[in-house]
Amino acid sequence: MVKEGIIGDVILVRGRNKAGRKSGNEFMEMGTHVADMMLCFGGVPEWCSGTVYNEHQSAGPTDIMEAKEMSPRDRDSGLVM
Repeated sequence: MVKEGIIGDVILVRGRNKAGRKSGNEFMEMGTHVADMMLCFGGVPEWCSGTVYNEHQSAGPTDIMEAKEMSPRDRDSGLVM
């Protein structure tokens, strides 16, 4: 239905995870699957953007830390925001 345009043009696709994991694991573990589903339903985008937040504010270079510092019991993902 999406591909054939039966329900109209796709103008926005948002992908959200269940937010059960902190640090880089959120994207590295499940985020890739969310991105795959977005491509499946929306096709290859003409353009895209992303935003990273930390404590409900836009993240910046000072928010970078070791994954184990943010989430000691999770897998080590190296440097994360």
